[in-house]
Amino acid sequence: MRIGILGGSFNPPHEGHIQAAIFAKKQLNLDVLHFLVTPKNPFKSGKNLLPIDVRSKMLRKIATKPWMKVSAIEDKFRVAESFFTVQLLKKLYQNDQVFFILGTDSLLHFHKWKGFEWILRNVNVVFVNRGGHNIHKAIAKSHIQKEKIAMIFRKTKAISSTEIRQMMH
Repeated sequence: MRIGILGGSFNPPHEGHIQAAIFAKKQLNLDVLHFLVTPKNPFKSGKNLLPIDVRSKMLRKIATKPWMKVSAIEDKFRVAESFFTVQLLKKLYQNDQVFFILGTDSLLHFHKWKGFEWILRNVNVVFVNRGGHNIHKAIAKSHIQKEKIAMIFRKTKAISSTEIRQMMH
């Protein structure tokens, strides 16, 4: 099987996340896509971060396709870094092809992640462009060899979780 893991804070989840999932499924020919809701992104402020159970519940309300799954595995196993999560998922799906899917905002600091080299060697790392991020600048600043990652491009809505939170205040 071809398994997609779309990681993020999803604070809050929105239609742009769903569209990215649908696009990734089509482009990568995925059988299933897991939304991996992270307890806290170490590269973002925890300010205004909704509880993980609330974010997971909200995401389940909009991730309604049968091939979409919502997981808070990092919270369940008290995993603090994606490196350990990807190791766990690689063991779980050892006979499958795993695609770790992130937004281009993660590309800017991916080289700072614990175990990022192991992740690049052991799963397919795919970045999906998102509104507000110049993908070519992100690649140039990423410190990652272009050959190690895949990029998929889509037309994006110009909305982000940050903008939604700002509208609420």
